[in-house]
Amino acid sequence: MILSCYFSKERNAMGDLYLNMMNSMPNKNKIALIIPYAYNEDEFSNEFFAKFRETVSSVDNKFLRIILLKRFIWLIKKYFSGNSVSKVYFQIDQFIYNWMIIKIFSNIKYSVWLHDPVLHEGVSTAERIYRCLSYKTYFNKIDNFIISYNGAKELDRVDKRLCSIRDRFVVSPLPQMPEMEFDEIKNKINEIKYDFIFFGRIELYKGLDFLVDVMSDDRLKSSKLLIVGTGRDAGRVESIVNKKDNIHFINRYVSNYELAELICASKCVVLPYISATGSQTVSIANYYSRLVIASNVGCFTEYIIDGQNGFIFKVKDKESLVEKLLLVLNTDLEAYKCGIEKIYNKYDITKISNSVFEIINK
Repeated sequence: MILSCYFSKERNAMGDLYLNMMNSMPNKNKIALIIPYAYNEDEFSNEFFAKFRETVSSVDNKFLRIILLKRFIWLIKKYFSGNSVSKVYFQIDQFIYNWMIIKIFSNIKYSVWLHDPVLHEGVSTAERIYRCLSYKTYFNKIDNFIISYNGAKELDRVDKRLCSIRDRFVVSPLPQMPEMEFDEIKNKINEIKYDFIFFGRIELYKGLDFLVDVMSDDRLKSSKLLIVGTGRDAGRVESIVNKKDNIHFINRYVSNYELAELICASKCVVLPYISATGSQTVSIANYYSRLVIASNVGCFTEYIIDGQNGFIFKVKDKESLVEKLLLVLNTDLEAYKCGIEKIYNKYDITKISNSVFEIINK
């Protein structure tokens, strides 16, 4: 029996990934789920052996949360009479939750999807402390670290601690994101209002100030860029965007449906990240037959096949990005549809869920 774990008091991309992957898993009758507080039990298939909806993550008091967490896990173990769970899968590195589960479900096989092998520049100090504690406590007990791109194996040059776990890395790409896929938007004729779109959390490590500067180039002044999202650096981005006539910034929450419409109102998605790990942004754009221009960091050099489903430029290299932007502006994008669809199909969520199931059971 596999116990699959994820805790969250908020709906987010990671929670949606967990929901989609679990519902796409084979042999659900051999999987017991911890369902995050932010999600309802009926969102997960009834084929699972058992479902346990946690309420622990909704508790604000940290000390009380730990007490309730321990009780919650003990009740799950009691349900299984102690020994029938042979494997545990963690959807993400959540230090306190994962460590406590390993303490109670001891001496079995553990797998964790390590979405950020090296923490990106946008994470909090608390997250960095938790990662340090993970290395010092439970990481040495993990059998499989699932990573979302091959390049993550070489990140020990950035964080030497990866050397101690790299031999347990197994690669599985991030799958498609069904919540962002609307056939009626994809299949209708959409009016193109923007040449380029960036969407996501507004944080400077994603290279937005660099992108705004690039859009000031004389060769691009007649083109239009749309930026969509909210985040802690939205104020700074808004202050520099206000001076640019060819950039529009939607600084508010937009629904998945509205975002899909905005993607389809744009010719191309641009991701000028300074640092990155895994991302489902490429498959979202490709679903809507949109090319992606991205910097050569993180998963992008593997998820984008240059000249097929997008283009790669050298990170923070203005001339390299301008060249790719101009290429898209002056190209018939219909010529790329077949290439985009071919790459998109590589990220089929059922295939990837089957692969993850096999990794867990190794």
